[in-house]
Amino acid sequence: MKKIKYLLCFVFLGLHSINAFSQDKIFLKSGENIDCKILEINIDNLKYIKSSNIDGPTYTVLKKEIHMVLYENGESEIFDNVNTN
Repeated sequence: MKKIKYLLCFVFLGLHSINAFSQDKIFLKSGENIDCKILEINIDNLKYIKSSNIDGPTYTVLKKEIHMVLYENGESEIFDNVNTN
């Protein structure tokens, strides 16, 4: 019985941690970090929805305000040298 309890706790915690880390992160030059799901990257902006409200509105941030994006698969993209007119 103890083994089953430990197994269930382990499975629950494992699934919970996967959900917590399966998101994109936007690091702004202002120091703010946004947990989100990136929807679209355009020439001068990026569109996303917040992880805390997946059914909520779509937000837009200018690329020139972004330092870096960390995608859920672990890849990153740096936007420091973006030149928008």
